[in-house]
Amino acid sequence: MQCKAFAAPHKSIQLLAGISKPPFIMPGDTGMQIDIVKAAFAVSNYDVKFTHVPLSLHMRVYKRRDIDGLITLMDDKTELGLYLSQSYISYQNVVVTLAKNNLNIKQVSDLSKLRVAAFQNANLFLGDNYASVVSGANGYIEIADQKSQLALLFTDRVDAIIMDVNIFKYMLVELQNRKKYLNIYNKEVSIFPLFEQNNYVAGFNTIELKTLFDKGIADIKATGQYQKIVDSYLKTHPL
Repeated sequence: MQCKAFAAPHKSIQLLAGISKPPFIMPGDTGMQIDIVKAAFAVSNYDVKFTHVPLSLHMRVYKRRDIDGLITLMDDKTELGLYLSQSYISYQNVVVTLAKNNLNIKQVSDLSKLRVAAFQNANLFLGDNYASVVSGANGYIEIADQKSQLALLFTDRVDAIIMDVNIFKYMLVELQNRKKYLNIYNKEVSIFPLFEQNNYVAGFNTIELKTLFDKGIADIKATGQYQKIVDSYLKTHPL
């Protein structure tokens, strides 16, 4: 008599994630980060459920609810008492200009005389030197709606915008796919990576989950699944 093989039962864990930030986190529990985390835990037959709250509320919610861990943590957050994973995602803030303007931005101080639209609270995240340079700049603004940053740049109302390079690529392709906007957004750009890359980790309440996650990330990178997820959100664009 032949024995029937049974698949290992799926287990479920609950993680905290931030609110929508395409392409990293998107409505409906999708997005580059969400899909990477799901795929990593799927290696060990875990299903992941997400609770979405602003990053500023993560620790408060984590302490009050039955949560197994948090994603999108800086890799130096050892004081939280969580078991921190290896880095699994990176954000890279850059300066973007229109190529036709022939701007050559080599250092943060070069921004002082330009009209710049940065992401909200950029002066808190991009270092003391950056905060000092932009604090006295008349043409500097910070905007919560990042699509508005692109609109300002491509209509020549600012000289430069500052945002994560993957968010920029994702939003640009999305806008170019709308025919009524094609003539506005179909312009060559220059990208200047002035800022350090920020590496993010996940934090878990047990070392077992941390170990499974690290193993899963290594596995999906080795098989190419990790890169396929990234590529699926970053459609090719000649930047």
